[in-house]
Amino acid sequence: MIQSETPLQEGTNSAWIQAYEDACLSTKNPGTIDAYQRALCDFLFWLTERSGQSTFPLDQMTGTSVERYLLHLEETGYSVSHRARSKSVLSSFCQWLDSEEHPNENSR
Repeated sequence: MIQSETPLQEGTNSAWIQAYEDACLSTKNPGTIDAYQRALCDFLFWLTERSGQSTFPLDQMTGTSVERYLLHLEETGYSVSHRARSKSVLSSFCQWLDSEEHPNENSR
């Protein structure tokens, strides 16, 4: 299994991951929460790295960016189960972002 390249640092999208965890993952077991956090950190790191910015503006995230990330995972040799888990995590995160439950613009 390939490990996360780097954890997200303070001042990045880590606040979004924490807000998502608080809103959607509080009833999950610790192993599941850890897997979700790692999947989101990996994806957001990948997006941020390609954007050339210090943080990726989540309002610019698209379905195409998720599809490209999943293709990247396939091309770099991640297992089918890892890619399916990443897709599930990202789908849930995107649904939460589109909902009324996430922090507003001023809290980013």
